[in-house]
Amino acid sequence: VTQAAVVEYGKKKAQVAYFESLIRNPKTTELVEKELTGTALKNILIKKTFYANPAANGLRLGEKNAMVFEIQRLLNSKGDSIRHDGLFSTETFSALQNFEAKNGLLPDGKLDAITLEYLLQ
Repeated sequence: VTQAAVVEYGKKKAQVAYFESLIRNPKTTELVEKELTGTALKNILIKKTFYANPAANGLRLGEKNAMVFEIQRLLNSKGDSIRHDGLFSTETFSALQNFEAKNGLLPDGKLDAITLEYLLQ
């Protein structure tokens, strides 16, 4: 058990060191993003938008915006077949709830950091 804990601690420490290096050298992150194209870049931009203001990007029924449009795209790419119109309707809410339930998350139909990370996998 102790060896497993030490190995896990080492992994966590490496992750922290990686993110600290990104914070200390933000130009590196910008260069990496410029080299990315397509879906990978889009996913990074979705994360940036969400994490800039998670409370405002939590999605409420009736909202119509780019974040909802991208969440619908992600849900459809995961096998759903909902309308892709940028409107957070009951159809989108239910699809998000179903996605959360299928992935062992709290099926509340709300976009939070954990649900977003699962959608982007």
